[in-house]
Amino acid sequence: GKTTPVIIENKYSNFSTTSRIPDDEENFFIKKRAYGFSEVLIESSNSKSDFNDYSVERISKILNLIKTRTSELYSEKDIKYVFTFKNKGEEVGSSIQHPHMQIYGMPFVPSVIQKEIENSKTYFSNKGKSLFQDIIDQEKIDKQRIIIDNNDFITFVPFFARWAYEVNIMCKSEIQNIVDLDAVSV
Repeated sequence: GKTTPVIIENKYSNFSTTSRIPDDEENFFIKKRAYGFSEVLIESSNSKSDFNDYSVERISKILNLIKTRTSELYSEKDIKYVFTFKNKGEEVGSSIQHPHMQIYGMPFVPSVIQKEIENSKTYFSNKGKSLFQDIIDQEKIDKQRIIIDNNDFITFVPFFARWAYEVNIMCKSEIQNIVDLDAVSV
């Protein structure tokens, strides 16, 4: 077996780097090649382990692997957005028993993220401060949804949660993505 954590290609990929289907924007039904990367990060070879059982060392290895792969994917010519997420169990469509995350390198910024970027720019333009810092400040005042709050990060269930078990992890310093984190934070 492979040493974990390790990243492998997703067997049920949503994207492909070898798609031969040509773009067709001339017809009513527009077709675009599903170019991109769809990968699985196997966290542990122990199928019964869980993220909250990992040592700080293992979590750091996982985060550094995500950081490195995110940087690599952003260096690909047509990749515009990298999305890492964790899903667990059959109820969310997971076909892998081992604890894992997925990493997508996409040729577009998803509309929900694009809207979030636009809204945060508008908020800054109107208020002169960061929307995300204000969310952190309000969560600290509210204290109802906070899971962990330390010097570098705050973790909470968002007021506007879209999914069961959704959790936001926000860095308290202004960064664009995980690639910008320093070694201490990771």
